[in-house]
Amino acid sequence: EEIVEEIKTSFGNKEISEDEKFRLLEEVQKIIDKINKMLDEKTENKTKEILES
Repeated sequence: EEIVEEIKTSFGNKEISEDEKFRLLEEVQKIIDKINKMLDEKTENKTKEILES
């Protein structure tokens, strides 16, 4: 969230272009999606481990 706000603030302050803003937001979203996928996999594995014991 902080990174997204910083990107939007930088755009508002005309420190980055609109294209750069969208590119950065897309990169941040890809990272968030990757982390969420990893967390989901870990949760699923741990759940299986608990159920099997």
